[in-house]
Amino acid sequence: MNTIIDGATGTQNVIDVCICTYRRDSLEETLQSISRQSLPLGWRARVIVADNDATSHRRQHLERYSNCLGIEMLYVHAPEKNISRARNACLSHASAKWVAFIDDDETARHDWLAQLISRRGEAHCIFGVARALYEPSAPSWMVKGDFHSHVIRTQEALSNGSTCNVMIDREFIERHGLRFNEDLGRVGGEDTILFHEMALRGATFCFAHLAIVEERVSPARATIKWLALRRFRSGQIHFMILKMANQRRLTIAVSASAKVIYCALGALLSLSTVNRVARALRGSLHLGVLASAIGASLYEEYS
Repeated sequence: MNTIIDGATGTQNVIDVCICTYRRDSLEETLQSISRQSLPLGWRARVIVADNDATSHRRQHLERYSNCLGIEMLYVHAPEKNISRARNACLSHASAKWVAFIDDDETARHDWLAQLISRRGEAHCIFGVARALYEPSAPSWMVKGDFHSHVIRTQEALSNGSTCNVMIDREFIERHGLRFNEDLGRVGGEDTILFHEMALRGATFCFAHLAIVEERVSPARATIKWLALRRFRSGQIHFMILKMANQRRLTIAVSASAKVIYCALGALLSLSTVNRVARALRGSLHLGVLASAIGASLYEEYS
């Protein structure tokens, strides 16, 4: 794709697409979807792949594959098994003002980047939709409730977004010296913490509902246990956010306890399976808040 110079800013119209990976063959489909992007006139995309594996044995294959797709790709070895380290490696090797993140088990619609780019004048951080694709074997309540998709529904929740589909003003990140917390590299939620740190420094956020990526829900994730543990961990991250807002531990614990009880009662009294599961999962989130408030260790989702 051609690159032009923006006369107003003097910078190239380039976007760095960051993909953190760990032994997933689905990365090839992700790269294919990037190669099919219909970018606005004068824009080009560069892909940064941060390999979180212990060795860099996939490097040559990924470089050859990207070359065949016509993708300008930079491979970065970021060992090992710490997703925050991989994300930070992407930021360190990015050079464009705007960086987009997509997961290595997702595929982007052909106008994904164009939709994000179209909103760049409105905020420092633009979130898109991560739409779940369920296998035929997935439980009907899960499909109906669509518990795996990531859609931001209210303005107040914007800073709770995820790196599964986001475009960030890298210059804002660099100006404030922000990075993903590597202590959370095996826990998860490091992206939510970063976005809240951005908000505390005056960053603005918006939601691009037409910027869509899709992710197939694997059988391992199509269980109530996986969903409950994910919500529990999210609750533990939410506790950290509440502490960033200087809330007292005792106040957090009392509030979370009441919410756990309320959600449990709601789940027991609900006649709808979808509503019952939704309330139970909400209770799991508040249970995570409570667990952290009383000193429980963080659940390591990526251990």
